[in-house]
Amino acid sequence: MNIDKYTRQELISIIEEIEQIFKRRQNIPSKNNSNKEELEELIGSLPFLFLNEKIFEKNLDISRFAEKIGVSIPSPEKKKKEDIIGRVIVAVSKFNKNKIKELNSIINNLKKNKKKSTKNNFFNEWEEAIKNINL
Repeated sequence: MNIDKYTRQELISIIEEIEQIFKRRQNIPSKNNSNKEELEELIGSLPFLFLNEKIFEKNLDISRFAEKIGVSIPSPEKKKKEDIIGRVIVAVSKFNKNKIKELNSIINNLKKNKKKSTKNNFFNEWEEAIKNINL
């Protein structure tokens, strides 16, 4: 896969930002260790979820999902899928512990549900799951 110079620079800056976030989080006292584990679980789940082409066929699908959790992706139709996924992950890593916990719980429940094999089912279940929480 060939990556143009602009995309490579964008990916490098996203990776550097993620590294900085993890370095800062390593200095957090151990009482927040469960929050760190939940964040790592959430961040680990998102790329696999976004790369599921049955659910996220287009970049706009990922952008639509991101907007539901409060992450804005400007001009998603002009960005590569990897760039959009990276932006979502960086934004999620800055969420507060309650939002991380709720998102993790919702995504885990959706992953367990066998009906989510299609995009419409997934988004319908997602809408239902987030309807009653404050994201």
